[in-house]
Amino acid sequence: MTPLILILPALCSPGCERAAPPVPQPEVCTVVAAARPLPRDVRETSGLARSGLADGVFWTHNDKGNSPDLFAVDANGTLLSRTRVTGATNVDWEDIETARCDAGTCIYIGDIGDNDVVRTLITIYEVQEPVAGAESTAPARAHELRYPDGPHNAEALFVLGRDFYIVTKNEGPAILYRHRMGGADVLERVREIDTGATGRDALVTGATVTPDGNWVAIRTYTRILFYPANELVNGTDATPLTFDLRELRETQGEGIAFGADGTVWLSSEAEDDGAPLLSRLRCELTP
Repeated sequence: MTPLILILPALCSPGCERAAPPVPQPEVCTVVAAARPLPRDVRETSGLARSGLADGVFWTHNDKGNSPDLFAVDANGTLLSRTRVTGATNVDWEDIETARCDAGTCIYIGDIGDNDVVRTLITIYEVQEPVAGAESTAPARAHELRYPDGPHNAEALFVLGRDFYIVTKNEGPAILYRHRMGGADVLERVREIDTGATGRDALVTGATVTPDGNWVAIRTYTRILFYPANELVNGTDATPLTFDLRELRETQGEGIAFGADGTVWLSSEAEDDGAPLLSRLRCELTP
């Protein structure tokens, strides 16, 4: 008689999840140039966004405890202007995006930081993008939102179509939430996101969308995850392309933006009296 051979699955303790084996990937990004220092005015740069009005111009901002100002910088890291956001306060600004809006191009500022996890309301400010050099913006519109399951700390915001998305900053899986423009003020939980790391390396610090809306980039302190946008926001299986950021030696990398030519720009806060940094990558993302 032919012996019966049973192949048993590997044991998994209760509550664990099976991870698919890693899939070999080609190098997604390359570092284009050494990091450039940013002005010390933005030494707590927490978000970065490409201007929708001028090529080679980027917007950034400081976080908790600073004034409600936007800073325009060029591709060399030179400060072009400091612009006050009219009608806004900076509780804890953590990310920024530009996107099309009824006014043409708008800037969306995520006042979503909550280190103590106590905020019952968070705010996303929507303001028509000013020209670099403006002293102040038009009055900002405040979208006051709440999570369906209690407060969360978050540092990542992206805009896709007319919807806002927030990614939480957790040592475990991050959580993706959505707000549909004109909808209820309670965020919709979309899915969990496994960053493929643990501890500090798992913390999501920024997000952005390609100009064509096909890809979402989510960054941590040590890597970028590139997701097909439709798969990510529709809750279907989504396997990201990844890039290791450790060779950049960022002190506290938080900002990320796509350039008009497909480059990826990163900003890092300064610590120990150092200068904040602006870095540039070339990334190959195919539809």
